[in-house]
Amino acid sequence: EEYLEMVSKLSPGALSVISGFLFYNLNGILYLWGGISTYITSYLRQFDPELSLHDSAILLPIGLLVQTCCFPISHYVTRTYGVKAAMIAAWSCFSFAPLLGSFATSFWTFVLGYNILFSIGIGLSFLAISMSAWCYYPKKKGLVTGLMMSGFGTGPFVANFIAQALVNPNNEEATEKEGDLSYFGPDVYENVPRMLRVFSVIYFCIGLTGLVILKVPDTLKTESQLAADAAQEQTSSSNVVFPNAIEETKVEEEGCTSVREAAQTGVFWRLALCALFGLCLPFYIIDVYKMIGSQYYHDDAFLTVVGSFGVLANGTSRVIWGQLLDSCGFIKSWLVVLSIQVV
Repeated sequence: EEYLEMVSKLSPGALSVISGFLFYNLNGILYLWGGISTYITSYLRQFDPELSLHDSAILLPIGLLVQTCCFPISHYVTRTYGVKAAMIAAWSCFSFAPLLGSFATSFWTFVLGYNILFSIGIGLSFLAISMSAWCYYPKKKGLVTGLMMSGFGTGPFVANFIAQALVNPNNEEATEKEGDLSYFGPDVYENVPRMLRVFSVIYFCIGLTGLVILKVPDTLKTESQLAADAAQEQTSSSNVVFPNAIEETKVEEEGCTSVREAAQTGVFWRLALCALFGLCLPFYIIDVYKMIGSQYYHDDAFLTVVGSFGVLANGTSRVIWGQLLDSCGFIKSWLVVLSIQVV
């Protein structure tokens, strides 16, 4: 009761930011793959001895492709059924993907059951997460987005340690050698299904909490949702009414209205090139850092710490980038990011 009372005193905007932070924690699990790929690959090799870490490295690129393809679907769902509908669909994907993956007996069934389903959840929720908070804080979009997207770091940071504690609590070395790659034995990889099922429960609880506290502003509600809200207010006098932080603001659509129209502008292709050359290297490192590191360091706990603090820096620094974006604009902020990458 004390927790519910405390939550009820928070503004709808603050609740939306907290909800966004929780859901971005789930989105950030994408970066967990580099930390658990050795566990998963070692586990799946009992069904397919020819499978290698080189093969499983394709999982992250597949996930990125799937989530990108789901962005237009997310746009349609939020426009037609509302923000919460997209979030509920994403929450279902996040919760069931690890559970289905725990029953996989081949690499491609794992890709279908875990990777693709989880990536669909990211694609459905990635943009929808921020929409409510942006409406409450229209002049602080960069800072608000940075605060929420810091979950990209805290999520995999914590999950990395949980994974290592569940799968390899004794910090055993990967003793099965094949070329320059090493894999874990049965004492370690047999814990993989349990790890995935524990994650399924954790993701379910995090997503449910985010959905319960999310307050969608009226400007983002569909006509049917607004009508239902009005009817509910007339028939019930005991409802708790949260003040709307938006005073008769309208969502203005600026810029291009279709992908085809956007593709005819120079800005579209310049942004595409920025993403291509600025994001490929970080994603590559996230994907294979443990595979490469295990060739030089055979301490699984040490590699887990390295990866965990890497993703934590990734997520928490987004607060800085968001504030920098608000104050300096995109070009200067992007130049700072690229300069740090070069260094």
